[in-house]
Amino acid sequence: IYPYHSDLSPDGKYFIYFAKSSRLLDTWTAVSKAPYLKAMDFYKKKDNWSWGGGLFSSNKTYLLNDREYKWRKCFRRSGLIMSIMSTNNPAQDYLTGYTQYYLTRLNRDGWQQCAIEDIQTKYGRPKVAFSKMINNVALYKLIYNEIPTKEQGKQGGVYERHQLLMGDKKIEYPTWEWADIDGERIVWAEQGKLMAAKVEKGELNTIKELADFNSMQFEERIAPYK
Repeated sequence: IYPYHSDLSPDGKYFIYFAKSSRLLDTWTAVSKAPYLKAMDFYKKKDNWSWGGGLFSSNKTYLLNDREYKWRKCFRRSGLIMSIMSTNNPAQDYLTGYTQYYLTRLNRDGWQQCAIEDIQTKYGRPKVAFSKMINNVALYKLIYNEIPTKEQGKQGGVYERHQLLMGDKKIEYPTWEWADIDGERIVWAEQGKLMAAKVEKGELNTIKELADFNSMQFEERIAPYK
């Protein structure tokens, strides 16, 4: 499952995702009832390097990131309203169709695209950068699309890094795999854990571990719907 192509409905009831099997060119987009994966809406695809997935615009409507679905196998049973996603995002030129959807999702969720000319980290300059403010502290989400070195702990492709700008002090968090603002706190994922901390007086305080997923193992469960 490709997380940059996936989304939950605002009420958490539905999940749209882009997935690939072990067979080459066997990919699809599906809408299911969260947290299950059984497709209620299904759109067959033929590759995993462009398009795919979707985005919820409300509890009952979603945008499909696939302009060619009509020429492939599909079915729709959810009763949700589907529209084709627009692709006129100015940030597209920096990445590929693989991540165009994710940039649209960030815009929807309140992230502001910012200039990359002054952003330089030990990972180099990002392809696209976004920011959010919380209590006079800026959270930066830096998106890369390249082959990182082994020292960075990634195999390549699309990944993101995060920074906090506190006054004139900029702090990098290389282990954060994802981060966002939730009310008066920042929530992030690192090393198989979900973490949170309040932002007070320009600092991260009261760091809490919300969940540790490292001990979890896959267990097949049958979806309770047809």
